[in-house]
Amino acid sequence: MQRMELYMRHLDDQQQANHRGQMQLNESFYQYTMHQQRQYPSPYPWPTPEQFGATVAWPGDMPSFQVGAGPTEAPGDEDEAQEDDDVAYVMDFFLLGGRAA
Repeated sequence: MQRMELYMRHLDDQQQANHRGQMQLNESFYQYTMHQQRQYPSPYPWPTPEQFGATVAWPGDMPSFQVGAGPTEAPGDEDEAQEDDDVAYVMDFFLLGGRAA
């Protein structure tokens, strides 16, 4: 479970970085089009940073993960060990950049 939490935190960090990058790119394009509008007026304005931010608003903080807060499973479930191995393989694949052991 701890590895899954680490992976989810890593994924959340990546998504926040992507969102910041999108916001910065929009700001740059917006400033460029404002400069271009002075020279060559266009009927297609670029969205303002506020308009773009409203369109791609960040959903907020990541939900808190609590150890043992997942769904309860029936005791003696034979597939549980295989599922744990599958999750570990997928996590290793993503965390090790496609070099899962």
